[in-house]
Amino acid sequence: MDLQAFRDSIANSQPPAGLSKEGDQSNAEYWYRRCDAAPSTLTLDEEWQELARDLLRQV
Repeated sequence: MDLQAFRDSIANSQPPAGLSKEGDQSNAEYWYRRCDAAPSTLTLDEEWQELARDLLRQV
């Protein structure tokens, strides 16, 4: 999956088959702690782009 395919998938009201959405602040903070990172101060759209780019670079 590339960044555009990922962005297209989140534009839908439902996640792709086999995936779920959570989207609450405490859940996000939990995952940032797990990554030993500070929570993002970007807009949601900017944060999605940054996370997707970083994750896709690791593949």
